[in-house]
Amino acid sequence: AAMERGLLWRAPLWSLNQAKVFPELPDPSATEMTTLTPLIEGAHDNAVVDSILGGAQRDRMKGYSLVGWVDSMQEGIKDVVNPSLDDYAPGSNIWSPTNTELLMWFVSGDPKWVWDYALPAEWNLWKSNAYNTGSRGVVGIRSGLVIASGSVGEGARYRSGYGSDDKFYNQGSGKAYVVRPYRSLAERFQAAGDTVISRYVDAVANREETVSARVMTRQVMQHLNALRYAAEFSPVNDSALRAKYDAMMQEYADDNLANGTFCFSDDAATNQSDCAFAPSGLFHYVALWQELFYNHALDLPPGDSRRDTILNALAATARLIDSGIPRDGGGEISDFAPTAWGNSYACDFSGGGDDIVAQCVQYNCTGLVNPGSGGCPTDPTYDNAHLNTLGAVLIGHALDPARVSDTRCAEARRGFNTDLNGSTVANHLRDSGYGWHKDASQMVQTVLYAIAAGQACN
Repeated sequence: AAMERGLLWRAPLWSLNQAKVFPELPDPSATEMTTLTPLIEGAHDNAVVDSILGGAQRDRMKGYSLVGWVDSMQEGIKDVVNPSLDDYAPGSNIWSPTNTELLMWFVSGDPKWVWDYALPAEWNLWKSNAYNTGSRGVVGIRSGLVIASGSVGEGARYRSGYGSDDKFYNQGSGKAYVVRPYRSLAERFQAAGDTVISRYVDAVANREETVSARVMTRQVMQHLNALRYAAEFSPVNDSALRAKYDAMMQEYADDNLANGTFCFSDDAATNQSDCAFAPSGLFHYVALWQELFYNHALDLPPGDSRRDTILNALAATARLIDSGIPRDGGGEISDFAPTAWGNSYACDFSGGGDDIVAQCVQYNCTGLVNPGSGGCPTDPTYDNAHLNTLGAVLIGHALDPARVSDTRCAEARRGFNTDLNGSTVANHLRDSGYGWHKDASQMVQTVLYAIAAGQACN
């Protein structure tokens, strides 16, 4: 494997940040990075080198494809030891630890962040786990997408009949292609993009709720990411892929984001009077949607109306999230009990006004109930979501200090550092010995962007 490790492209960090290809990345010497880097290195080493559990994660769980590419653990499985590959059920890059490792490559330039785990895991995601119809060229509603399966054994491992395509964790896939552009990976992007064109029909009347509705869910956002990579890198049908991606993002800007946050429904009128923000939990926004839309805004020129809509929604949503973070009498953030944190919001924008906090109410299983749905669909905020949640506030301040004040930003940064230096983060990432798993991967999705943004919060 070491003989295959060729040269890698990397621009200097200052140049990359000036180019604004994605949100600003932190200097490796930043205070928070001196704490975070050893923890991420711990997750990396536990996954592919060795761990206190006796062997690396990939060797304990036999978590790799038939050609030897590594994979992550399935949800809820952390310390499993599988006798053979036949006992392994794919984790399908759950919550995209590859995204964090590739960002670490751009920050540090250490090739281990590409070769040891991230690039093989991305190849496994797209070339082993994704449904590949090959030369048949079949385009339906799942071709080219990952279909999650809890089964084991050859065949059923990837293709059980009850598999879902809403666990296609591809946040790092575009970065993997840029670092090492392979035609075969671009072709897999194209297969997924062609499916998105076929599946997400333009006529609203023909959309099906769980198949083609343009709602704010993990499933659709992952499919949008796949379409984005196809639009950017596909060697064939690129104009149609770009047109579809542009049209879908414009519709989201018009129907879902125009009120100042990321409303769930496919219906613009519903989003005006009964907007559900993150009805399945805030972690979906802070660890997935936020980066997708921020990256798209950066692709657009300054002054573009869609760019302005997205950046406004990101900043306003940061203010809303900040309002749901518990503080003591002095404004400090020290209560990290999951039930104390706001996890979902119901908003009514029909009465006008520009204060999103006044237009929305918090609801979760220990708080208020969404007046529109009449139920409580979410769990309390997970402890692994706190870093990203505080990070969203730091990013919001960088986008618009008028929305998130210097004081609130400084409080959020201190809370961020309290959590970062606590035992929960260290255990999820390094001290447990698990390697990359759901909690660890989800925890650090946008944390590097947050650290860079937080340097202005004194």
